[in-house]
Amino acid sequence: MSNGKVNTIEGNTKSNGVYGVWKKSYALTSKLIRGYVEPDYAGTNTTTVANPTQLSSMVKATYVKKFQEWMNKNYGQNLSVDGSFGPKSKKAAIACWQKQMNASFKSGLVVDGSFGPLCQAAAAKHPLNQKSKATNLIYILQGLLYAHGYDPKGFDGSFGPGCLAATKAFQKARAGLAADGTISKNTWTSLFNKW
Repeated sequence: MSNGKVNTIEGNTKSNGVYGVWKKSYALTSKLIRGYVEPDYAGTNTTTVANPTQLSSMVKATYVKKFQEWMNKNYGQNLSVDGSFGPKSKKAAIACWQKQMNASFKSGLVVDGSFGPLCQAAAAKHPLNQKSKATNLIYILQGLLYAHGYDPKGFDGSFGPGCLAATKAFQKARAGLAADGTISKNTWTSLFNKW
């Protein structure tokens, strides 16, 4: 990767009208790229997040795209699936959280994409942790962790060891948060509002 582009060496491809092996270059968010992977080498500890803020921009963009697609499909958001987590994606994530809190806990939140005092009170009343069965809230958590550059080891709605490690790493890096793996008022506030 260089200058925001992925460079490839491709065989059996055409360039300048000639078939052969050619070097090509694509934007990180090109629709021709189906995704990115990182090898899980034998002997590595997958329950910890080493250098969580060093998540590669390619992997981050891939999972932010998945999060954007998921919000569009499950909550009727109309986001550009571009792998960039800007103000529109942030507002959509809050709106999805509000809708899910209303559906799961009858929180009575106004779905406006703003994480204010009523949302904070609902988050305090219904914390999220490894015992939680609120799959869609876990998807939102995982998407936000990726958007912040932390790797929960998947976007699957499961609060497994990777998600717990990424949550704790995020909490540890933020002043005033207890690194306990429980997502309550202060952690949700930081995930939604502090960039």
